[in-house]
Amino acid sequence: MTAPTTTQSLNDHREQLPTTLADRLVARISAEHPKLSADLPARILDQTLAFLETCATATEPIGPSELVDIGWHSFILYTHEYAEFCDRIAGRFIHHAPDDGPTGGRVSDRAEGERGDAGAPRSPRCAGRGIALTSRSGP
Repeated sequence: MTAPTTTQSLNDHREQLPTTLADRLVARISAEHPKLSADLPARILDQTLAFLETCATATEPIGPSELVDIGWHSFILYTHEYAEFCDRIAGRFIHHAPDDGPTGGRVSDRAEGERGDAGAPRSPRCAGRGIALTSRSGP
């Protein structure tokens, strides 16, 4: 295991993942969720990477929004690449441990507020779902 890198801007999957992997993940999200608008799979991937960075430094367990969970499920299927990414950002593997409780492991109010307090604008399409947009292209 390597030590985690310093906090990076994880707002663009094209800067955080090899192009071929990012393209495969966006395509998988699109294929498995055909009702999503054309721009949403890439935004989901961006937010999945930001969520994983949050997990890397969180002091308590947090859960993803429903849309981020879609991206996480897609990424974790690529086990080698996912493990390498986790090692790079956290210095360890970030496990996906489903919460079968009544809340279903969704983002807590505290975790959602911390992301919003970081200054990332919320997407109107994702409002109330715990996704903060960090895309350079805006909402």
